[in-house]
Amino acid sequence: MKKWILLILVILLFPAAVFAEESEDDLVLVQKEGILRLGVSPEYIPFVFYEEDTLTGLDVALMEEIGRRMGVKTEPVDFAFDGLIDSLNVRQIDVIGGGFSITEEREQLLDLTHFYYTGDAEFIALASMIKPASIELSTFTNLKIGVEKGTVFEEWIKTNLVKTGYVSSRNIFTYSDLSSAMKALNRKVVDLVLTDRDAYDLKYQPTGKYQVFYSGFSQERYAFGLRKHSTLTPVINQHLLDMIYDGTAQRIANVFFSKNYSENGITRPDQIMTPTVPVIVVPTKSSVTTCSNAMAYVSDVTIPDNQRMSPGEHFRKTWRIRNSGTCAWTQNYSLVFVSGNQMNGKTVSIPAYIAPGESLDISVDLVAPYADGTYQGFWQMLNPQGSNFGQSVWVKIRVGNDWNPTPLPPDPNPWYPTELPPDPNPWYPTEVPSNVEILSFYPDFFEGVGGTCVSVHWSTNGASSVDINVDGQVQYSGGPANGSTQICGPIQEIGTHNVQLYAYNDFNYARADFSFLTEDFLVF
Repeated sequence: MKKWILLILVILLFPAAVFAEESEDDLVLVQKEGILRLGVSPEYIPFVFYEEDTLTGLDVALMEEIGRRMGVKTEPVDFAFDGLIDSLNVRQIDVIGGGFSITEEREQLLDLTHFYYTGDAEFIALASMIKPASIELSTFTNLKIGVEKGTVFEEWIKTNLVKTGYVSSRNIFTYSDLSSAMKALNRKVVDLVLTDRDAYDLKYQPTGKYQVFYSGFSQERYAFGLRKHSTLTPVINQHLLDMIYDGTAQRIANVFFSKNYSENGITRPDQIMTPTVPVIVVPTKSSVTTCSNAMAYVSDVTIPDNQRMSPGEHFRKTWRIRNSGTCAWTQNYSLVFVSGNQMNGKTVSIPAYIAPGESLDISVDLVAPYADGTYQGFWQMLNPQGSNFGQSVWVKIRVGNDWNPTPLPPDPNPWYPTELPPDPNPWYPTEVPSNVEILSFYPDFFEGVGGTCVSVHWSTNGASSVDINVDGQVQYSGGPANGSTQICGPIQEIGTHNVQLYAYNDFNYARADFSFLTEDFLVF
């Protein structure tokens, strides 16, 4: 009889136990820990960016105020944009922000708060480009376009230009961040960059080097993303709406839209959108059938931040990282450079099978620059499909005597003039353009089976750095001008792929490419 009573109790309590585990509860966990983790991909002014070594921006400040109203501390964390949703799903972060647009696909995958801002998309060109009097979609046919990978802007290009046949996918170049795309525009690797109006207006427009090529064709609504069915969603949504109605959101926005982000910084206040009807949507359940890629930074093993280095010194930076996702890492996963100073670092493949939850010490061999200064390089994980994911890690060093806080005062009575006037007729040219020549560019083999990577080799004359793209997606960027690297990403997919090398210096660039055939692996 006692056994039957025990069995009945187990049966009755089992659903409640399962429900408690399922609903253990994002809100309760955040309140217990006292920390609300905001995942962002930085350098998207004014929504999120670095100020010195601190993440800040409109979205960070909004979420900090929401955290204050909840009685917890907000902690912004730097992640690869492509990996934000996976990091959210494995509870590495609690909220996604940083100019995160509302799309139909994201509404299926996530809970999204009410939108708090609307922005316009713009195609940006160099000021020297001759713009046609009228622009239609066919205008883009022979133009190369750069865009930040994983964004709604990339999706707009695929939907409206590539799938409609106006632009070949080979003319679309994706980059890890907007800064890298704009650098490619400066080097004329691409003709246009598609981005948000405010990100352009606040940082790039004041330089006078660029122009708006095309605008007014798309408007994005920005919100915060949370896990599907998260108990945090109604709480954060209500605080956000309260801040919109009581004017707090507008006051925060005014701060970031009036900051000077360049010498000619401009002011853009009064852009926060006041919703007419606050609506919290109750989501429907959906199953998740695939694993999630995520990486968490654990610690620096070698080279702490701001370590002093001699000019040209060779050193090894080692990070301890953890597989915080549900996908196991294999040798097809790698750590890649994404922005900042590369310091001659090369892509590093994961050396062994790393199961979810396991940690790994991974190292990159680097060379300190020869000029005095502070240098910082950012690295992220790359999955076999060519998408970055996980928390960003970085190396930051100081070279020479850039930290000396007491420079010598100028001599009030120098025996020589303090500034020499420029020679009106110098015997040498003030700038000597250097031509760039690609001497060789080839892979280990020109045909392979699906899922494998390939090593490519190059040599150049007159180049200071190179980019390697596969079907328009950047797989390698940096030095040296002569070298080799392993590329993965799109080349692992079945089909014929275009592999491009761009070699460039401050004045010129050159391009070479080859075709690579990836076939099915057949077993007889």
